[in-house]
Amino acid sequence: MEVEPRLSLDELKRLERGEKDAGQAKRLRTVILAMEGWTAPPIAMAVGLSRRVCQQWVYRFNAQGLAGLDDQRGRRPTSPLTSEQEAEIRRRLDAGPTAEDGVCSLRGVDVRRLLKQEFGV
Repeated sequence: MEVEPRLSLDELKRLERGEKDAGQAKRLRTVILAMEGWTAPPIAMAVGLSRRVCQQWVYRFNAQGLAGLDDQRGRRPTSPLTSEQEAEIRRRLDAGPTAEDGVCSLRGVDVRRLLKQEFGV
């Protein structure tokens, strides 16, 4: 596999040694082995990934540099509430149930009802 010379081999090895995230270290190792001339099947066996995944990491490194090796699975969860609304609902939950709630403790269904009534969410 061809690797764009974005960083030197020594720099990549230094980054791999200092990396605390095992997944990121594995992705760095994949690029290092590709730079050393290994092909995808031996790299896959060495790092414990599929051949295709190894190729994808090298392609992403070639396109984006180190940023391409970041784990980008899934989306970050976003709240439908603003920070002010979140603070308000927290205060409401900390205060406990009111007489209008008709319950002695707030459960998940009660919280969902409150969110719908007060914020339309």
